[in-house]
Amino acid sequence: MRVENVSNGGSVRSNWRWCGMGKRQRSRSSKVYELKREKPKTHPFKPRVGHPATKDPRTNTSLNPLINTSINPTFNTSLNPIFNTSINPIFNPSLNPIFNTLINPRMNTAFGGPFVYDTGVRQIGYLVRADEEVELLFDLSAKHLGELVRVNDEVRARFDTSNKWVGYAVQANDDVCLCFDTNGGWTGFIV
Repeated sequence: MRVENVSNGGSVRSNWRWCGMGKRQRSRSSKVYELKREKPKTHPFKPRVGHPATKDPRTNTSLNPLINTSINPTFNTSLNPIFNTSINPIFNPSLNPIFNTLINPRMNTAFGGPFVYDTGVRQIGYLVRADEEVELLFDLSAKHLGELVRVNDEVRARFDTSNKWVGYAVQANDDVCLCFDTNGGWTGFIV
């Protein structure tokens, strides 16, 4: 901060500085610059998701399994547990929590999830990773409810056991995915 002499003998603090050739510019210590450097504060329980249109299958057709058949198990048999037995918990006992107690949270208390919660923060199920693209969804009694298919790094489409698209999950931050139905209504989250 520069102290300037005023004609009546007093001094005034100024956030202007001389930058050569007789020109003045505002110094970086001024409140204007401090305000620009502040980052928006987010509540820890309300993560920022980004622009909603880019992560919404209703507006972004590359995320919509009804239009993009490469992410739809009905058309892409590598994502379909009915045709791909390596991701089917009936044929692959290593993915079945009834036979593999390591992936059953009722039998293995050290199982770390990920767990699925509803909007009332009640645990309703858990996920078991089948391969790079597919995660199997089970309820707490180890009943197979469907699967989540990876669309990209931030979005996964959810299908029931009959391969009907029932919703999607959006990565909100490193630990949480928000779950929505096909109409965009919030149904819960995955931690």
